[in-house]
Amino acid sequence: MTTIVCIRRPQHNEVWLGSDTLLSSPGLRLGKISKTIVVGKGTDDETCIAIAGPSTAILAVQDIVEEHETSWTDTLSVYRSLLNIHTLLRDHHGLRVVEQEDDAFESSQYQAIIANTYGMWMMLSTRELIPVDTLCAIGSGRELAIGVVEGMGMLDPEATIKRALAVASQYDKST
Repeated sequence: MTTIVCIRRPQHNEVWLGSDTLLSSPGLRLGKISKTIVVGKGTDDETCIAIAGPSTAILAVQDIVEEHETSWTDTLSVYRSLLNIHTLLRDHHGLRVVEQEDDAFESSQYQAIIANTYGMWMMLSTRELIPVDTLCAIGSGRELAIGVVEGMGMLDPEATIKRALAVASQYDKST
């Protein structure tokens, strides 16, 4: 799968996000891909969306956010933007939404971290949206990455995230 780590330092008005770039299929390492989409680059509303899931999801979400208006300023606006993205993924990009019959909601088939100076949110594949204060990680190497961040602290977020991803890449065969 992947490992994505995000540290938000609201007191410094900073967001640090990093991910591995491995493109894989079960048992195969196929190449590299950026798993982060930047919306509103260079503006006060710059938002990073990092996706753990199929590479098609990354490209489809990027296509949608470039073509449709989104808002990422609070939990409700993030939820509404993700709901619109989900609907467009399902209706126009061929997203298969069924995971299990007893699931309460359709699956988006990927996880994401959405982060900016307004906040940080983790979206699970079940489309649950969880506001997070300062530290978030998703993907198969998330526990390793969180352990590194907790051990190193968040005084130097860039170095901490690089180390967290290096450890996850070394010990998690899917990262």
